[in-house]
Amino acid sequence: SELNIVCLGATSKCEERVLRDTKCWHELGLMFPCVRIKLWMVGPEVSKRAVLHPKSVGDLARDLGLPPNMEVRTQRIEPPCFSAFHARHVDELGPHNTLLVTFNGGFGSFVDTGNSDLLWSWYDDLCDIADSGIPAMFTCANDYADVTGETIVQSMLVGTRFVQAPTANPYHSGSTFQGEGGVGDKWFCANHSVYVIQGCIEGARSNIDPSFPTRDAELREVVVSAKVRGASNLVGALAKLRLPDKKASPATDKKASPTRSDSSPTTREATPKVSPEQKKGSPGQKGGSPGEGIGGERGAD
Repeated sequence: SELNIVCLGATSKCEERVLRDTKCWHELGLMFPCVRIKLWMVGPEVSKRAVLHPKSVGDLARDLGLPPNMEVRTQRIEPPCFSAFHARHVDELGPHNTLLVTFNGGFGSFVDTGNSDLLWSWYDDLCDIADSGIPAMFTCANDYADVTGETIVQSMLVGTRFVQAPTANPYHSGSTFQGEGGVGDKWFCANHSVYVIQGCIEGARSNIDPSFPTRDAELREVVVSAKVRGASNLVGALAKLRLPDKKASPATDKKASPTRSDSSPTTREATPKVSPEQKKGSPGQKGGSPGEGIGGERGAD
């Protein structure tokens, strides 16, 4: 049997570096000796496409010490990454033999930073992941922003089905980044929390179009709705959300934006990538850090 583990949003300086400098990823092959493990590292910041396999790249395989039942591949793909990657391998990857993994994606941190750019850069992929039916695991770097925001996104924007609700991860990072300069309770710990989704709930997806300038105003309404519903893990989101005020925001100026009927089909177009200068936290920690805006972007090196 074969198991494909696809690490989305991987970077050469984090997930790939862990592969080269440690034996952490090797544990997959050792834990399942009778299963053929194929580890994919996919994203705009991984090394150029390569196949690292003991039989095809002997010298490198010896350096890595890969178990004989394990194969590692990297594919550099610009966002939205998953749809392009899945289209290339649709015949070999499916819900029966594949697990998608994203470490510290950070796209829920908008509830704390007020900047939703990272969310919209992920949105197309999140919808495609849910539509594929392939189980996907996500970790978060904190619970006060990332878990709250990602729960809103997955349940109320994308309409995904939770297999495992957000919960504390016993295998989180051993260190915690604490904000300085009187930032307050902001902190970040890689892989602090974890949740798993698979598939989507019919009719649950929002009709927000990330290409429209009204997207943040519509996002605010979603967060308000989440608070009104009284979900305990969302109750603090509105207070932290610092999106522009409706009256002052040009995003809500209907005259400046194309006319769109609520009943018209939503077209999800790729949105601009977040610049590398907005990256925050330590390598591999793709959540937010104080004073640096939103990070964990998926732009090129």
